[in-house]
Amino acid sequence: MRRKLGFDFGALSRRQLARRCEEALVDRTLAVWRGARRSLRRRARSATKPYRRSHRALSWLLRAIAGSAVFAASLLGIPVPNAHAELTSFTSLGPLQNGGVDLTMTLRSDPVLVDLDGDGDLDLVSGQGYGYLDMGYFRNAGTAMAPAFQPGGAPFNRLAYGAYFKLPDFGDLDNDGDYDLVVGHLGGGFYYFENTGSATSASFTERTGALNPFDGLFGGGNSRPTLVDLDDDGDLDLMSGNGGGGFAYFENTGTVSSAMFVARPGPANPLAGVSTGGHSRPAFGDLDGDGDLDMLSGTLLGAFAYWENTGSPSSPVLVLQGAALNPMSGVDLGAYSSLTLGDLDGDADYDLVTGEDQPAIFILFEGDGPAVVPPTHVPALPVWGRVAGVLGALFVGWRLPWLPTRPGARSSPNDPRSPPLV
Repeated sequence: MRRKLGFDFGALSRRQLARRCEEALVDRTLAVWRGARRSLRRRARSATKPYRRSHRALSWLLRAIAGSAVFAASLLGIPVPNAHAELTSFTSLGPLQNGGVDLTMTLRSDPVLVDLDGDGDLDLVSGQGYGYLDMGYFRNAGTAMAPAFQPGGAPFNRLAYGAYFKLPDFGDLDNDGDYDLVVGHLGGGFYYFENTGSATSASFTERTGALNPFDGLFGGGNSRPTLVDLDDDGDLDLMSGNGGGGFAYFENTGTVSSAMFVARPGPANPLAGVSTGGHSRPAFGDLDGDGDLDMLSGTLLGAFAYWENTGSPSSPVLVLQGAALNPMSGVDLGAYSSLTLGDLDGDADYDLVTGEDQPAIFILFEGDGPAVVPPTHVPALPVWGRVAGVLGALFVGWRLPWLPTRPGARSSPNDPRSPPLV
């Protein structure tokens, strides 16, 4: 991947990095706010203090500040209107490859980015179009800034064996610091596999009946689960797409350690009555830097639809946007498009990987937008629960599905998901 920000901080001490962060916070905030530089310096020192314990955290912070003036201002508690003006844009970099050969599935790639081996970068997992075939696992043998995906299947051998249209997502549903697995399928229900291994060595064991928190739920035929904290209460809820193009919402009324999902139809579902025309596959992220979760979805005909959240982190109002405000406008994969969001080049904004019907390859899109994605591994910092503005709204008790680790954060690569960070 090309690098938009050519920073190399390895030669700098933590003290030097902290100083650069303070200076950048002030400079970037003044680009969007008219005020006195002197009044911001003390705020900048306070804002960077929680990050000083880790070189990695400081490096990420400096990249994030450089990537978004809105982020910098919000970190200092300066409200900036019209954050949506920083809507992420995506540029295709072509198919993901290994040794010059396209990575592929047998039929219908359905990607999810998640750090399954706990090494601080995002690996790639894919669903499969037909039964009797294992889900795909492509380990990232590169880095968090330069991924190199290699085929390998150990964690998923014969999981959901025989199920048609295996459609996975990950999240820490028992708060033990590793990613568990939920799989949608043709029948519309959800298989659940607890990770009985660890954050660095996943091992999935199927749980049924009362041990399956998704037991009895119906997301619609060809259910497509996405774990995400939609009500900002610190635990993972479930939004499911399906073959008909609609969306079923299940609120987690349990806890981060003991999930309990309850169907929320009608007005309680922020996507009630919405349809993509077939094959809905939701992916959530703050794509406009305003501190709440927006949504992209794949479609039956291969295009992508975008809903901006005009509500809040705890009460989303998802509004379908036209081509002018759709960051994936004009992209057409032919049929059965799907996608996953994550930061693959370490610049703190979203990149995107797509799946499709045939050929069942994965196409990488580099994102250029607000810096709102935390690094895959950072120390547990007090700042997570305190910063105001965009960061505070986005991360208070929220874990990303690709973010493995902290209790209380989302344990899913999208949101919550992580064992103790290192």
